[in-house]
Amino acid sequence: MGIRIGAGTGEIRVVLDAAAGAADRFAARELAAALGQMCGRRVGTGVRAAPAGGVSLLLGAAADRAADPEAPPLAEDEIDVAQVGPAALALRGGGPRGPLYAVCEVLEALGVLWYHPGVTVIPRRSSVTLPGRLRARPAF
Repeated sequence: MGIRIGAGTGEIRVVLDAAAGAADRFAARELAAALGQMCGRRVGTGVRAAPAGGVSLLLGAAADRAADPEAPPLAEDEIDVAQVGPAALALRGGGPRGPLYAVCEVLEALGVLWYHPGVTVIPRRSSVTLPGRLRARPAF
C-alpha cells in the first residue's frame, strides 16, 4: 500500500507545525524540492493540510500529532513513516535529526541517490508511489 502521486493528483504539500525548528524546515524543503524535481511538479510547504484531492506529507510535530497515540516513542534517530489517511503520510523521527532521516529514507526508497555533497541523482517519473510504511533504527 502507499500513496500514489501522478497527473491526477491535486496539490502536494509538506505540512509542518507553525513552531517548527530549523532542522524540520530544512527537511521539508529537501522533501519538497526532490519530489518536485522527480515528478516535474510544484510541491509546497505550509502549516495546513493539502485541500481535498491533494496529498499531505506531515513532518515533525505535525506527523507526531497524526501518529497512532498507542505507538511507542521513537528512540534517537529512529524513524517511522506511516500512511495516516488515504492521502496523508506521517514522517516521524526521534531526536532533532530524526525527521530529516525519515525524509532521506523515503527519498531513497523512491530511487534518490546521494553520491557526495553537490551530486544527487533524482530519477524523473510521471508518477510515484510513496511507501505506506517504513521503520528504521540506527545500528549503533
